[in-house]
Amino acid sequence: LTILVLDDEPEYLNFIRRVLEPRGFRILTAANLEGARGVLWNREERFDLVIADIFLPDGYGVDFARESLKQLPQIKVIYISGYSWHDLLDEGFDLDEDLFLQKPFSPKVLYSRVVKMLA
Repeated sequence: LTILVLDDEPEYLNFIRRVLEPRGFRILTAANLEGARGVLWNREERFDLVIADIFLPDGYGVDFARESLKQLPQIKVIYISGYSWHDLLDEGFDLDEDLFLQKPFSPKVLYSRVVKMLA
């Protein structure tokens, strides 16, 4: 299974890779929307999951996920942010709480959410 991780914080890109690759997931990373679009649209393989930070230097991970879902409806999405889910709702982001992880999160929480999303 292949996962695209979109986050502008290298420590989270590396953390997610370290947690999920040993468990058999193939991880591709992007630090901004432009890079994520390039990875997602220029690859011929099927993606199973996108893990997207909500706030990025060049836009919103939510927008990228919505674009992706329009083109590839089978993709699952997990949103991540240092902001709480309630703060994001207050800012106008309409997110299902089951699709969200607040940073920092533990390896166990990350892995269990990924497994749940892909079940």
